[in-house]
Amino acid sequence: MPALDLAASNTDAVAVEIAEPRTPQEEILCTLFAEILGVDQVRPDADFFALGGQSLSAVKLLSRIRTVFGAELPIRAVFDTPTAAGLASLVVAGGTTRPPVLAGKRPELVPLSFAQRRLWFLHRMEGPSASYNLTMALHLTGTPNIPALRGAIAKVLARHESLRTVFPDVDGQPYQRILTDAEVPFKIVDMTPDALPKAAGYAFDLATEIPIRATLARISDTEHVLLLLVHHIASDGWSLAPLFRDLSAAYAGQDLPPLNIHYADYTVWQREVLGADDDPTSVLSGQLDHWRQALAGLPDAIELPTDRPRTANATRGGDVVEFELNTEVQAGMAKLARATGTTAFMILQAALASLLSRLGAGADIAIGTPVAGRLDEALDDLVGFFVNTLVLRNDLSGDPTFTELLHRVRTTDLAAYANQDVPFERLVEVVNPTRSLTHHPLFQVLLALQNNTGGELELSGLTVRPHEVATGTTRFDLSFVLAEGDGIKGVLEYATDLFDRRTTQSIVDRLTKFIETVVTQPKTRVSDVDILTADERKPLQGLPFGHEATTLPAAFEAQVERTPNRPAVECGDETLTYAELNERANQLARKLIDQGARPGEHVAVTIRPSIELIVACLAILKSGAGYVPVDPGYPAERIEFILGDVNPVCVVSAIEAQGFDTDNPAVALQPEDSAYVIYTSGSTGRPKGVVVPHRALLNLIVEYGRRFGADPDRRVLTFVSPSFDVSLSEFAQALFFGGCLVIPPAGVEFGEVLQDKDITHATVPAAVLATVEPRELPKLEVLVVGGEPSRPEVIRAWQPGRMLINAYGPTEATIESTFTVWGDEANPVLIGAPVNNVSAYVLDGRLTPVPVGVPGELYLAGAGLARGYLRRPALTGERFVADPFAANGSRMYRTGDVVRRRADGQLEFVGRTDDQVKVRGLRIELGEVEAALGRHPGIDAVAVAVHDAALVAYVVGDDLDSAELRRFIGASLPEYYVPSVFVRLDELPLTPNGKVDRRALPTPDVTSIEGRGPRSPREVLLCQLFAEVLKVEQVSIDDNFFDLGGHSLLATQLVSKIGAVLGAQLSIRTLFDAATVAELSTQLDEGDERDPFAMLLPLRTGGDGHPLFCVHPVGGLSWCYSTLLRGLDRDTPVYGLQSRSLSGGQPPATLEELVGDYVDQIRKVQPTGPYHLLGWSMGGHLAHAVAASLRQAGDEVPVLVVLDAYPVEPSLRRPMSARQVYDDLHAGYRRLGTTTAEPPADEEELKEELVRLLGTDEEMRGFDDAQLRRVLDATVANV
Repeated sequence: MPALDLAASNTDAVAVEIAEPRTPQEEILCTLFAEILGVDQVRPDADFFALGGQSLSAVKLLSRIRTVFGAELPIRAVFDTPTAAGLASLVVAGGTTRPPVLAGKRPELVPLSFAQRRLWFLHRMEGPSASYNLTMALHLTGTPNIPALRGAIAKVLARHESLRTVFPDVDGQPYQRILTDAEVPFKIVDMTPDALPKAAGYAFDLATEIPIRATLARISDTEHVLLLLVHHIASDGWSLAPLFRDLSAAYAGQDLPPLNIHYADYTVWQREVLGADDDPTSVLSGQLDHWRQALAGLPDAIELPTDRPRTANATRGGDVVEFELNTEVQAGMAKLARATGTTAFMILQAALASLLSRLGAGADIAIGTPVAGRLDEALDDLVGFFVNTLVLRNDLSGDPTFTELLHRVRTTDLAAYANQDVPFERLVEVVNPTRSLTHHPLFQVLLALQNNTGGELELSGLTVRPHEVATGTTRFDLSFVLAEGDGIKGVLEYATDLFDRRTTQSIVDRLTKFIETVVTQPKTRVSDVDILTADERKPLQGLPFGHEATTLPAAFEAQVERTPNRPAVECGDETLTYAELNERANQLARKLIDQGARPGEHVAVTIRPSIELIVACLAILKSGAGYVPVDPGYPAERIEFILGDVNPVCVVSAIEAQGFDTDNPAVALQPEDSAYVIYTSGSTGRPKGVVVPHRALLNLIVEYGRRFGADPDRRVLTFVSPSFDVSLSEFAQALFFGGCLVIPPAGVEFGEVLQDKDITHATVPAAVLATVEPRELPKLEVLVVGGEPSRPEVIRAWQPGRMLINAYGPTEATIESTFTVWGDEANPVLIGAPVNNVSAYVLDGRLTPVPVGVPGELYLAGAGLARGYLRRPALTGERFVADPFAANGSRMYRTGDVVRRRADGQLEFVGRTDDQVKVRGLRIELGEVEAALGRHPGIDAVAVAVHDAALVAYVVGDDLDSAELRRFIGASLPEYYVPSVFVRLDELPLTPNGKVDRRALPTPDVTSIEGRGPRSPREVLLCQLFAEVLKVEQVSIDDNFFDLGGHSLLATQLVSKIGAVLGAQLSIRTLFDAATVAELSTQLDEGDERDPFAMLLPLRTGGDGHPLFCVHPVGGLSWCYSTLLRGLDRDTPVYGLQSRSLSGGQPPATLEELVGDYVDQIRKVQPTGPYHLLGWSMGGHLAHAVAASLRQAGDEVPVLVVLDAYPVEPSLRRPMSARQVYDDLHAGYRRLGTTTAEPPADEEELKEELVRLLGTDEEMRGFDDAQLRRVLDATVANV
């Protein structure tokens, strides 16, 4: 559609003038316009939308045109030709119409409508719930005639079959059963605070209860509240008009004439008209083609600024916030709609999609919206569930202007309206998104603009007005429901599992602000519309404290003057005071100066942690040069690279500076001069040197003093390698406050050092702290943790009795940029607020601040910034960018870390920009998965990575089961966050500074679990049931039911079949939690330790009938008898008898011993007869022998079933060697075509070939080689 020139468009209000129609068609259409729009008269050239028409009223107009003229027009016709004159020409051209809804012959089992079917499925999956209750509460003033009210409700019930319908099922297939003698439950209660909420929260049992109830709450003799509660499966918003109209008439004593058609007639008509989706000529097939294309590649869910993550255990609790668009904005929307050929709804939709995109939802956003679904006016008088839900996909790619976005929305919506017959439930089945209990399929945000007339209840002698009742439930993450009147009033219903009221209030405030902007400035780009609050425009800033010194040597020398005789550094038995340390540093500094050390130069140090290292560090700083620590334990290649890159004036590997003056050297140092260079790993593998000035570390020292105090009795542990910047933090915490820096002996455990050395202050990587057993450390006052998120239980274990700090900061921003002190909130990803003189920005890709709660990239600015990368100007320019928020031309550092800003001003770490992966279009933060798994009590450490598009979790811990871990993480995160593969490691690989070395994580065997065969008879049966329901040939135990095309209706059928065959009472929800045979089998096995190779194999233990005992065929397994479960009465327990050797026992020496074994096993289940026995093939002979033994013992055997077993001719009865058995087996496989090769001559090779061939059997596809060899040995023994 070409861009519209808004300036040239006539956007003045349309004045309705009377004019004479030129044709009968125009006259009738003018009448229809006036009828639907609620005006007296309409001229033929008046614009339908200018007169107040909307999308829903356009649908209603088309329905009237269809009835009156017999012409079928698409909804686009009303938008393209919105006048009676224009539509008249189309009506004259005519068109085919679909058949009207008529009462006709109904099938024995009346099906549910497509819309009803989804609600029935949700009811079965979740159990009875108030989530889909429609509540109509009416305040009655006056004295109600209660018998008349009861009678009126009974008359309404008699007139509308939908209100007296229950929904039982047969084999998982629901149907409508319309009752003839139903009575509406009518309760009279006294009004109390919980009377109405309790009534509104009633949970219907749809299989047995009619879907309507009434409660009359008495306030006084003349004040009551009538609450009508109807389940959504029997009603919708458009049903209020006929419901209230009929109830009003019945209360007035009028008789209600019978309806010509009922809802059940509609459900039959719906299937006939829409046709089958496999019929290419059907309405349904054609419309499905549109939706397949329109929704191809749609993300499974959108990211919303939630306060809590989605979980599979959602309560569906809800609350609401109200908002309003004033009449000025409403008028602006009408003007913009006329100028762009759109509607108020389309403007609201575009604005909402834009806002969600700005709040982090991306550029591909699906929004759901209800449509009336009453496409035949014969349905207008019915109470029933006709409403359908459309999925409107909003494309915000390319940063469009709002006008451009409106054009996209108009195109999308008109196509959606033209294909609105496809029921949402069928759409879900066809698009087949990943099924999840954590979010609604296809969309999670609903938008509705209500302009249907709800009708008014008029009760003779009473004044009736609406009465608000909060249901406390919700169906979607966010539901925006608006209604036009004098202004536009709106309600946002939100899921309290996900959102706090403060967050949703901010959402509606931003939406209101967004709409106010775009209706007056529609050519503004979506990304440029201001949605921020004044506080959000400001960066997070640390306090403006400064240090009296301007360089590190000056600050240290001032400390020496204050505490010359206090211990400064301790290593083993050696301790230096501040004065001694200063003198030795001065001597070395003077020697370094003689060797060329000065500001602008660098000196490298290759000394291991010791007093000499501290002396060297101070000496280099005093010389004016930059300190470059190089861990001598590094590989020679890395050391060579660093020294070559930094080009130091000298390298200090030992200290020999006797004879030099001990006075402080006078060096002209500046705050911006290089204090030290720390080399960090580069993304290309090439280390990069970060140059940090004196100013930056001094700023951090000020923060330490402000936060930790200046107690000179502190004993600070130096723990990390000197090549990492945290070693400078330890150095600074001690030597600039009069404390003692304690250097521990090599190889001593962290906890022991803290205890033995009376450490008061320590800094430790989170990964290291997780390995340390907590202990009593009364002297430890401050423990700083950093590097990566800690686990909550680690936080809780170390927090009591001290200040436990989570420190965050890249080397480029001087060690620590933000701090948080952990208290009761053991939040591992909380990184706090900036240190003094540091600013933190959370920005989007356009360097625009994002709202509170929205993830964005963290940029740091201020006094803590490094100068850049040594000799890497291009990389410096890429990472240290101009600060657009500062007036002084300063820079900010792009951290690459994704964070979100909380309402309290603190930051939460979300992950790395390079740790963000996408699964089915959804962004996943690896750190969020790690944090969730880290809460598992059995996991000591965890790392998550992506290999070949699969999410892989590396876990450290004992007795970790993958299925259990999947269930654990699935309880707190969406299923697309659940790793596909779990790899157990003895320990995670760590870098020298204690962070997880992700490059060293082993590559998993992602395909190792794909395509596995069943491992038990139950899994054999489940695979068969999966395949039968899904209509596929074969299913492995790892195939996901929904990935193979399963949907809600098939899920109910599968659960029904499993219940009938296995006697297991499963809920549909269980299938969502465990959608593979392997997972489902685990669910069924909870509390059941049965061995699939035991002599006695329980196939079905439930039931009151006589057990059936089935004796194995020649292979020794009784798994084959699991197929009998489908044909036997479910009250019949079934057990298999298997060869003793399968479970590792010695095979019996004689037939008598074997029969005695089986009799013993049978009596464990059933001590006395009568016994029922069955055997197939060789099992038939054995069953006969067992029956004879039981009869000989005096027991009754009324049932002996022998399948495919015959007496062997005496001439054929002979012993067979193992080789003969092997040859016979191999010949059998050749006859079946499984192999064409000749049997190997070598017996061992033949055995291995037979093991391979056995593994091709459907029953044994899941066996390993050891199990297959046992089957082969049992076969030989049985023969």
